Amino acid sequence: APAAIGFPFVLNGVTYTQYSVSPDGWILLGSATASNQFTNAITSTTNVPKLAPYWDDLTTGTDGSVKTLVSGTAPNRIFIVEWTVTVPRNTTGPTHSKFQAWLYETTGKIEYRYGTMGVPTSGTISAGYTVSGTNFNSISFSTNTSSTTAGNDVNTIAPALGTMYSY
Repeated sequence: APAAIGFPFVLNGVTYTQYSVSPDGWILLGSATASNQFTNAITSTTNVPKLAPYWDDLTTGTDGSVKTLVSGTAPNRIFIVEWTVTVPRNTTGPTHSKFQAWLYETTGKIEYRYGTMGVPTSGTISAGYTVSGTNFNSISFSTNTSSTTAGNDVNTIAPALGTMYSY
């Protein structure tokens, strides 16, 4: 169910105050209830607008979590979502992968930050954001580039420790 971000966050000219988060590595902005979507496609119009730092069929394993935190004071707060998951997906093992999404109150800046990541085996990872099927930004981890014209849903590597992407 949707929860409060903790401050108004503006994306593409629209103000959002609520979110839903998936253990599959994405955030839905707005008051709609997110539907399951473990099959990734950055141009999908399901669960939009969507922020996806590392979208794949993930799990929190035996000891992982998806946590949120609002840091700072108005008007300079940061909403942080942190995923501690298994990469590749392993429902019976401990986690070993960590990444975060940071949303900045005043500037509307979005950052994706990566800690230690497991080695993916699916070859079908998406990252970036989706406002609509034609308004998106897709990250390619292997080249550290992004595209607003071609969706990359076949990333085969995880970002290196300390990598950060900003919008």
